Amino acid sequence: MISSSSNISVLENIDGLGPKAISSIIDFFSKEINKETIKNLKNHLTIFFIENETIDNFFSNKHLVFTGTLSELSRDEAKYLAKTKGAKILSSITKKTDFLIAGEKAGSKIDKAAQLGVKILNEKEFLKKINL
Repeated sequence: MISSSSNISVLENIDGLGPKAISSIIDFFSKEINKETIKNLKNHLTIFFIENETIDNFFSNKHLVFTGTLSELSRDEAKYLAKTKGAKILSSITKKTDFLIAGEKAGSKIDKAAQLGVKILNEKEFLKKINL
C-alpha cells in the first residue's frame, strides 16, 4: 500500500515527517491487520474534501521558526495558528527563514537568526500580527 518508492517520495515531501515517522507509517501499512481495519473503518466514515480559502495576510507564504517557551500559547498552538494564516513552519534557521518567533529561554537560534538577518519577533509581536 505504501511501500512503493513513489509513495515513499510523497511521504518525504510532507512537512514534519522525518525518517522515523516515515518508517513507522510504512511499518504500519505493511501489516495485513492494519489494512483490514482501515478497510472496515472506511465503511463507517463519510469523508468530505474542503478547499481552504487562502487569504493574504502578514504570514502568508512566510517561513517561521519557533524557539523558547511561549507563555500565552503552547508551541503547537502557535504553529497551528501560523499554518492557518498560510505560513510554513521550519525546524531550524536557514536562509529561507522569514521570522523567528522567540519565547523565553530561546537559546542559540536567536544568534543564528541574527547572523542571517532573520527578523525576530517576541510572542506579543507574533500574537499581534496573527490577530490574537
